[in-house]
Amino acid sequence: MQEPGFYDPALNRNGWRVYTEPLDEILRTLVVHHSAVSLSDGPPEIQNMHFRRGFADIGYHFLINAAGQMFEGRPLNVRGAHTARHNTGAVGVCLLGNFEVIEPTAAQLQSLHALSRALRDVLGITHLAGHRDFPSQSTLCPGRNLYPLLPDVAASLMLAYGAEK
Repeated sequence: MQEPGFYDPALNRNGWRVYTEPLDEILRTLVVHHSAVSLSDGPPEIQNMHFRRGFADIGYHFLINAAGQMFEGRPLNVRGAHTARHNTGAVGVCLLGNFEVIEPTAAQLQSLHALSRALRDVLGITHLAGHRDFPSQSTLCPGRNLYPLLPDVAASLMLAYGAEK
């Protein structure tokens, strides 16, 4: 099942949706992911992987490498492609690395915190969640070593934790 409302297999095969609403009225949830691949695989490799899956572009809005450097992925005014059936109104952030195997770096967590604070302050983001927090998602993302840290990130920013109801 595709995300309702904007996907059209004939007219908009890849589901590209540019928001017409002001972003502070539509974006409410930050969804945290891990790339589940080697730390050496950066934004270009993730984008190529998403192209091979038939995406119109990289699915995440932001990516954060081990040094804490942030990269812009998909523009914020375009719906992401990172959490099946739950992308509308969500900002996708991917920390590079496989956090089933390794720990996120302190620099990645600091950048995640700073980005989350900026999105809260500028756009009014109200929720922070891990990919696996959404209904019908059968995934380990964002990995066993990152997932338990997310409630504290949300709490420190006074964001609700979990998928917006």
